[in-house]
Amino acid sequence: MNERNVVEFETVAFVNDIIGYASDYETNALYKVNVLNEECSYIRSFPNEDIGAKRLHSFAIYCNSEVYFIPMLGEYISIYNIETEKIKQIKIPKICMERDTYNHKLKFSSAIYRDGYIYILPFTYPGIVKLNTETKEINIISNWVTEDECFYRGGMCIDNDYIYIPNGRNNIVLEFNIKTEEVKLYRVGKNNNGAVCIRKWKEYFWIVPRLKGSVVCWDAKKNQVIYEINEYPNGFEFEKILFSEAVIWNDKMYLVPTSANEVLSVNADKKKLDIEKKCIKNSKEILASMFETNNDYYFVNIDNLGNIVKHYKVSKKNGNIECYGFNILNKYEMIDNYFDSSIKQNKVMLENKRFQLDDFLKLNIERR
Repeated sequence: MNERNVVEFETVAFVNDIIGYASDYETNALYKVNVLNEECSYIRSFPNEDIGAKRLHSFAIYCNSEVYFIPMLGEYISIYNIETEKIKQIKIPKICMERDTYNHKLKFSSAIYRDGYIYILPFTYPGIVKLNTETKEINIISNWVTEDECFYRGGMCIDNDYIYIPNGRNNIVLEFNIKTEEVKLYRVGKNNNGAVCIRKWKEYFWIVPRLKGSVVCWDAKKNQVIYEINEYPNGFEFEKILFSEAVIWNDKMYLVPTSANEVLSVNADKKKLDIEKKCIKNSKEILASMFETNNDYYFVNIDNLGNIVKHYKVSKKNGNIECYGFNILNKYEMIDNYFDSSIKQNKVMLENKRFQLDDFLKLNIERR
């Protein structure tokens, strides 16, 4: 496989088990993706957005022949109709107050569809956006916002009518009742200094650390900490960010590292963590969770320069690890649009893994 033709995606909205629509991780581009043969086709760029923007969208959700792309760095909610192939956009409302913790490059983390509405959950944006999928009108639910830092990295857990999402820089867990639209904030765990995700397993919720701190077992109904696991196994090493994801397989919960050197599993009976010896990265790389399908979890390894160097998927059925790579079928159509859009936006084009000098020369020869 030619790595220069491989495209990375942080979010994919699937219309069935095989076909999905995705926003490019590295730049402004919309793709149709086939996970069965690991191929993708460039469709177009997202209008009114920076053509070179990295991590433009954090989440995508499909309903009623439309794919809603939720912005991370982007300025718009972009709605792609797979039948008409047109894009509608909704401008993100400006916040009414200045907040030191709001980062316009990290707007939203995830979303959920329920009863004709899409609820868009914050990353650092001070509010939950309620989007009417029929009228495309939006309302902001913000009566829950406090002076505490808003940094809800993602990793939400849906439990019937409740959504739980942990804060990545403190011990707050946000509880959102979809029916009543009521939000409650809980402080969970004495040694929880920021979490990457929350998962429901063995009747309780488990809060998995992003920053150095405890793994918390929590009864959400009673708002009661059952216990905290504060000790890590011998030989377990990490830098600032510990874990990127927690996956449940074969009645075990695995903690997948970001900067850490090992995969851990939670031993609920003995209230401790065990090393699993299934790490898929070396010590100089970080591991990032990208997206998941019904069958697999998708990860990438990133080197210390920020370059994606390896791609892995982990089977939900048996835990097998395989390499993957989504090969773009119409690369030069993408480059052609990227070239034209860069000129219109007065952007300087820089070489990268996907667009190099020989691509530029070939494109100009074909245009003559």
